[in-house]
Amino acid sequence: MQLLQQLIKALENKDVASTVLLCTGDFPDLESTELLIQPGKLIRGLVEAMLTPGEKLGVIIPCSEQIGQTKKKWSHLNPIVEDASPYENSGGIQDACMQLRAENVDLTVLDCIGYTRQMKQTVREITGKPVILARSLPARVLRELC
Repeated sequence: MQLLQQLIKALENKDVASTVLLCTGDFPDLESTELLIQPGKLIRGLVEAMLTPGEKLGVIIPCSEQIGQTKKKWSHLNPIVEDASPYENSGGIQDACMQLRAENVDLTVLDCIGYTRQMKQTVREITGKPVILARSLPARVLRELC
């Protein structure tokens, strides 16, 4: 965390107007004199604004070791969490989607910057429900700000 904070400060010294963290993880409060965009916070706010009580959230994460952490992160929404690496071509996305479809989730979050638009389309096709792709949110926010 100390190194990340140093890197943010170094970018500010290079007259950078904004910084985007390319990770959806939870970070402690980071200091920045410029705009600091944190995809994890964007996703959380968007999901909380979209889901109504009783609706089911599906979350796909890169590896099974993150399941406990992810359930804690989204605990207030009782998420259905599945793992599928965005970096391996193993069919894991399809398997995860089949589980989410069986659970009848109302919305799915691809909770890693590594997931692609093609993976998002696969999730949407299999679950038949809306999907939030983590990598597109910071880009859309930056576009809005520009």
